[in-house]
Amino acid sequence: MRPLIYFQPKSRDTHNYEGMRVVKNLYEAARLMSIDFTTDPLQAYDLAHFVSTKAYKYIKNALLRKVPVIISALMSENDPDARLLLKTGDKWRIKQRDLAILQAATLIIVPTTSGKTILNHLGVTTPIEVLSEGVIKGRFVQGHELEKGIFPRYFGYNPKRQLVIANGRYSKESGLPDYIDIARKFPEVDFYYFGPQPNLLSLWFFKREYRTAPPNVYLKKTIHEDVYRSALMNAIVFMLPSYYPSGTVSVLDPMMSKCQIIARKTAIYPDLIIDKKTGFIGDSNYELEKTLARFLAGQQQATTEQAYQKALELDLEKIAPRLKDIYESLTGLNQQALPMK
Repeated sequence: MRPLIYFQPKSRDTHNYEGMRVVKNLYEAARLMSIDFTTDPLQAYDLAHFVSTKAYKYIKNALLRKVPVIISALMSENDPDARLLLKTGDKWRIKQRDLAILQAATLIIVPTTSGKTILNHLGVTTPIEVLSEGVIKGRFVQGHELEKGIFPRYFGYNPKRQLVIANGRYSKESGLPDYIDIARKFPEVDFYYFGPQPNLLSLWFFKREYRTAPPNVYLKKTIHEDVYRSALMNAIVFMLPSYYPSGTVSVLDPMMSKCQIIARKTAIYPDLIIDKKTGFIGDSNYELEKTLARFLAGQQQATTEQAYQKALELDLEKIAPRLKDIYESLTGLNQQALPMK
């Protein structure tokens, strides 16, 4: 068995963005299980696993070769190179081309049961397996002062100030204007927001928000993994202000780093973040603001330990054997792969 595990982002800044983090977890899972895999679609393989439906050319090639095709979906919804869901009003939809690819796949892997329900309601009839992308427990070592010091040194941040961080695209739908409005109410707290390099369509939005943001708001492009990990270790709150589900890979990291999650209801999958158990959930800016105020004032008990225990259930060492079982079951049913041309 030799799977192709493939994701090729088009964005310029991909150091720590969701699609790349998901595919890196897949690489690590394969290594944990001693699976010989390739990342090159021009090499021989007998199973293909894609992180995005946007790899149209290589997905089509895999289908023509009659090898099983797996697509990991709804794990990278903040990533423009891997995002699947679109929203019109209160209704979800998928582009017809993406839907056709999902329908042609052998198996779709989603991180949560609620994600499976969303795809089923959108007309996807391909078999769907619920399996998290996992999180690497060893990435976050509490009390590691050297790693914790990376973020303050990188940005010249004063570690004596309280820190709130968020990530997502530079768009209204990501909740960035709301995040900035909330930050205005807490001038004594620093608010960092990380997103991909703005393209031509989002550049005007970025410039407008940048000009109007208060001095305690810092809008940054995506950063290297070690800096981002250090940011989570320094932050007191990870906020999810988005109006669409955030990538689960971005939610698991603060859970594992014991950073308090405060999220808009639309930004999370309900079977991953449960209000007052693994995070705090609000419907409106007012609720997010008041929850943050109570938490910073010590009037709200943290849910970080419960969230950490939930993240431990999704440790990559537990996910990897299940992924191997999926690979083996599909290749066992599959005829010998066609030779490359």
